[in-house]
Amino acid sequence: MYETFHCPSCQAPLELPEDTTRRTVECTYCSSTVVVPDHLRDYVQTHNHADGQQKLNVMYEITQLLEGGNKIEAIKRFREEFGVGLKEAKLAVESLEQGLSNQVYVTATTTTYQPQKSSGNCLGSFIILFLLIAAGGGMFLYFGLNTRTIDEAVEAVSSITEEIESGVDGSITTNFNLVNMNGPALLLPVGDRQTADVVYTSRNLTNEMRYLHYYEGQSDTVRWRSDPLADKNADYLFADDEAIYLAIESELTAFNRSDGQQRWQIVLSDRLPYQCDDCFLSFPDALTFLTYDGKLQAIDRETGTLLWQKSITSVNPSRLFYLDGKVGVVNEDETTGMGLDSLEPATGELVLRLEPRCDHDFFDPQEPQYNDPIVVDEMSTAVYLTYGFFEPVCVQKWDFVTGEMVWNTFIETAAIRSDDMGFVQTPETLFFNDADDQVFAVNKGDGTLTLLTQITDHSMYLLDGNATVLVARAQNQQGTRRDKLWGIDALTGERLWEQVPQADTWLAPNDDNVVVYSERDGYWNANLTLAGVHLFQARHDPPRLVFETLNLQTGASSGQEDVPIGTLSETSYWFELLGWDDHFVWVKADVKQLLGVDAETAVPVSDHMPK
Repeated sequence: MYETFHCPSCQAPLELPEDTTRRTVECTYCSSTVVVPDHLRDYVQTHNHADGQQKLNVMYEITQLLEGGNKIEAIKRFREEFGVGLKEAKLAVESLEQGLSNQVYVTATTTTYQPQKSSGNCLGSFIILFLLIAAGGGMFLYFGLNTRTIDEAVEAVSSITEEIESGVDGSITTNFNLVNMNGPALLLPVGDRQTADVVYTSRNLTNEMRYLHYYEGQSDTVRWRSDPLADKNADYLFADDEAIYLAIESELTAFNRSDGQQRWQIVLSDRLPYQCDDCFLSFPDALTFLTYDGKLQAIDRETGTLLWQKSITSVNPSRLFYLDGKVGVVNEDETTGMGLDSLEPATGELVLRLEPRCDHDFFDPQEPQYNDPIVVDEMSTAVYLTYGFFEPVCVQKWDFVTGEMVWNTFIETAAIRSDDMGFVQTPETLFFNDADDQVFAVNKGDGTLTLLTQITDHSMYLLDGNATVLVARAQNQQGTRRDKLWGIDALTGERLWEQVPQADTWLAPNDDNVVVYSERDGYWNANLTLAGVHLFQARHDPPRLVFETLNLQTGASSGQEDVPIGTLSETSYWFELLGWDDHFVWVKADVKQLLGVDAETAVPVSDHMPK
């Protein structure tokens, strides 16, 4: 028999044998290490003497590492012992570090109780460290003690817990925000070269409720905050010109964009697929979306009433497309095979079905798959498909209004893997790289294909570009791996310039990670505008963003400018890139600061702390 519980990071269902004694399990969906709840294990963690003694030894070891200045090793040791993520381990160890300095505070994810200081050295000055680590929606209890017996420890923890819950101890203070932005956020561009608006979710640590906020970047004010929401991890935020849509597991809620009033709330047949930014489309009369159970559904925008739903033959629905005011989705017909359907959003009626096939000399014609790259060109009602498992593979142009194939081009390349392929469109040309690090140019008019270059010593991915210069992210495959930014001639394939960021890791929008103190650690991203390539890096010591603009033709830098960011620690901080709005970049720092910066001037246009 299996017991089921949910991953606190992504809310996916997790299964484990009923008689397990494992303390952690890895989520097969998001790869997070999840602590198994006590009631699903054979023993109760806090009442097991041997396990309690082990925690004492580990906590003592971690304090020794901290006192010796080895904070990074202390974080690693905490993760190894307690099976939590990097963020949780970092905050817990920083709490212990603060406790050793006799500072008491409450944070978004860590609570530390510090009794009156006793005589003795710094290590002896604390009796009990009480940590509540919030990993997503779950709370897990750990404690390290410098007492004589486990029984005394349990009694002491119980006493302190009562004091904290009752609020008797007036010595507990706060030294960072009681409201944090630890959920999804959405950038809402409002006009050319104007400061964007941002919608974000927050958690209030005082009343343990979540809220949705609409922040106006131009006026630097919060237009509205929603009524309290259930204290659950939010999954997705979407928006159209009238409403903001918040998805929490299988619950979907719509809020007026103007004033934040709730329009409607419905329960879907299943949650939205994880990490699927293109599974939700808005039309004048309907919202269409994919759910994880393989349903394509449409609801009325005004009322949330279900209009129609269809089953999609896919174990993992991947994306939807706008096709000339219709809904595009890759689907499999039981008789004819894979194809691209075009549906009326209000009725679900099939308007057109494309069934591309890639002929092969030795195999049956190859069919497109759910995750093969599809590039839509709304200006010419064209869709470009790159697909095939066996060489040669096909690049095809189809007209999604007439249903006709315009041209087909064969290329010799490895099996198509969409995660390895970057595409750049200009009015006349489609550029792309493949998994073999070849760069191709395809004439949109007649399908003439040109191999611009093949990279032999680097992996490479196209980011952006125009008719003359392509911008790519590259990484050398020999020696010490380093991220690089390249300018490539769009006519000849020649490498025009190279810039090597000091930060060592690319950070995509809506991803987050922690910037830890080390020589090269940090994150970077780049964006192309008419002014050039804006490169920014999240760096340490002190915590800051570093900006520079590169000349698109030569790669020459305008010079680096620093923008300080407020964090909880001088040596590490949690960081998330919300996205770019032309030359403005928006980030979150340590879940408490929303920062917008003009990348051309390195001047902040907004610095918001949630309240």
